[in-house]
Amino acid sequence: MYKANKRLKKHLDVFMFILLGISLMIIVGSLLWFFFYDNNSSSSVSFDRSGTSVATVTPKTTVFSTDLFSISLPDGWAANGKKSPYSNQSYYEFQNNRSNNLGGILRVYVDLYPSDYPVAYILPVTVTGNKMIADKLSGNCATFSGVPPNLSGNPNAYINWTAKWQGVSFTCDMSSAHTAGTASIQEGYGVTIKSSNGSNHKYFLEYNDSNSNPNYQVFIDAVTSFVVL
Repeated sequence: MYKANKRLKKHLDVFMFILLGISLMIIVGSLLWFFFYDNNSSSSVSFDRSGTSVATVTPKTTVFSTDLFSISLPDGWAANGKKSPYSNQSYYEFQNNRSNNLGGILRVYVDLYPSDYPVAYILPVTVTGNKMIADKLSGNCATFSGVPPNLSGNPNAYINWTAKWQGVSFTCDMSSAHTAGTASIQEGYGVTIKSSNGSNHKYFLEYNDSNSNPNYQVFIDAVTSFVVL
């Protein structure tokens, strides 16, 4: 009789232990569900309500205006004024003066510019109204197929060649990896845009970034912001 009662008590202890364990698992699971799943569900609803928008950080820019056009550039850039260093060049110059990112220069040529100006990258543009619409920036033209054999892979070759990107012909600068310019299929470098007073001018934008990691998005954004007044 004693052994039977002892065996029964042992079975009851095991059963109570299992029941207690299951109860604890249910309680812990419920708490975990409440704190993680339920809270997350309410959070997602609050951030994804119809009619709301998620805040995005937009880099600060400065708008520069001249008598002919306006253009937006990141904070830290400054206008260097209008320059005419050669008889065939006349441009407005802007420079990045931030101490941690020196080397960025953007020039807006108006009417006077070399028709064979050498650049390493070309940005095809089209004109809509008084603005330029930017297409896709090319890669470094020194990597294009069709490079003359005497220039390919020769770091001492400074002779330029006529390259083409998305139908736009331009002069490829084999000696530079930093300069980009705008051009259109129809007009090449200088694209004609009419001012509000009815006068037509040709515009060619050139960007030079001599940093170790050039940021050509600055150039693309500047071209997109360019407005003839």
